Amino acid sequence: MRVALIVNPVATKSGRTLRAEATELLAQHGLAEVLVTRASGEAAALAAVAAGSGVDLVVALGGDGTVADAAGALVDGPVALAPIPAGSTNVFARALGWPSSPRRALAALEAALERPHRRTLILGRLEAGEHRRVFCVNAGIGLDAETVHLVEARPALKRALRQGGFALATVAATGRTARHPNRLAVSVDGEGPQWLVSLAAACGRPYAYLGRRPLDLVPGAGFDGTLAWTGLRTARATTVARVVGGALAGGRHIDSPAVAHGVAARSILVLAEHPAPLQADGEALGWHSGVLLAPGPTLATLAPPRLK
Repeated sequence: MRVALIVNPVATKSGRTLRAEATELLAQHGLAEVLVTRASGEAAALAAVAAGSGVDLVVALGGDGTVADAAGALVDGPVALAPIPAGSTNVFARALGWPSSPRRALAALEAALERPHRRTLILGRLEAGEHRRVFCVNAGIGLDAETVHLVEARPALKRALRQGGFALATVAATGRTARHPNRLAVSVDGEGPQWLVSLAAACGRPYAYLGRRPLDLVPGAGFDGTLAWTGLRTARATTVARVVGGALAGGRHIDSPAVAHGVAARSILVLAEHPAPLQADGEALGWHSGVLLAPGPTLATLAPPRLK
């Protein structure tokens, strides 16, 4: 097996020692090249270069943004991806069963490389304005995207408070959405529309993590070629609090009359009365009046040992 290592040196947990440990480990398992990102989004180009050079596996050491960029370049191809969680939340890596600790993940990677086993996932894709991209776990329009935009606009707060920063941003985003609701016309598989104020769609679960606890905001997603979705009919603070509490309790929130939910086999079309914030895998993608979400391409991944 020929392996390429892509490193995001500014990821939250990506220090020199961890990078050296990853390089030393992979040197014993066919390491062909080490590629270091120098700008946001560069992991996609580096993954494409690695795939073109004939490697069998790309190991991405970084956060969800780094992993999503690399995955977008590898979809529908023969090269597998292994995410090593070095960001702040690392939803995708943890959703696949990799340990949240990067050093424990490296130990799991060593075991996986001894007896490699692939798992093929079906991701999601979105189209909105100039954006045509794959998402590995989730995409959101409205409240959760507003939260991501608030956090990403304040990187110092994100680094200092981590999950606390997201909690504060969620409170602020809820207040904004409640004061200025933006109606979203949501059509699922060509049926509808139904009117919501926020929509979250996912190809995999959980939607996110709060510390060690999974936030199962969109139950039913399983990388299986469908998109599960959950929408809010209102963004009152009490409603959002119940939804977050229910999502932390395994998905009880979907029984609320303020919540709509379902599964899309082909597409979800969202048309907003006014441009609405959009996010994918925790990356802020601006404001859009029209968004198309659909089950997307396949991605080969290296499964951690416990998934064998």
